Amino acid sequence: MRSENGEIDRNPPPRGRGRLRTHNQISHPLSKPQPSSRACRSTAATGKRPAPLWAKLALASVAALLAVAGALIALGNVCLQRRQFDQARDCYLRALKTNPDHVVALTNLAGTCLAQGDRPPAIRYLRRAIELEPGHFTAHNNLAYALELEGDRAGAIAEYRRALELQPDHPTPQKALQRLGAAGSP
Repeated sequence: MRSENGEIDRNPPPRGRGRLRTHNQISHPLSKPQPSSRACRSTAATGKRPAPLWAKLALASVAALLAVAGALIALGNVCLQRRQFDQARDCYLRALKTNPDHVVALTNLAGTCLAQGDRPPAIRYLRRAIELEPGHFTAHNNLAYALELEGDRAGAIAEYRRALELQPDHPTPQKALQRLGAAGSP
């Protein structure tokens, strides 16, 4: 620190005393004292300690894994549109390695399996997706289709009806129930 005449002060005042205050640090005598650091402000405002660095890094790594899963699903969708089923299946399986409970990856992987004629794993993936997210229309609709292909008429009708409960105006399950002769019956 320099003194008023510009010389270096060999004995600076201890921290917290004798320091110049900026405008935002000057408070009214009746106001509450304001903490000076961001971490202190969050502690004072919430009554909680700020998150430790390891927790912030863990959240960042989870976000990165979810982003990787999303990118792999997007790449798998492109491969699926190009009818590159093996590559699409590989992308969805890799996405599931980063996030095993990703419902979209499960339903898309099942769709790829169905496109390749591999129905048993498709049914397994779709049931897992429904277990994770019971209100997922596409999973119910695709499971109904897979069950229909397997010859399980009763299971297919039940799943098409569940899909219609989720989206009553969707034409696909309506047409499928008409095709199966179960459009009007409960």
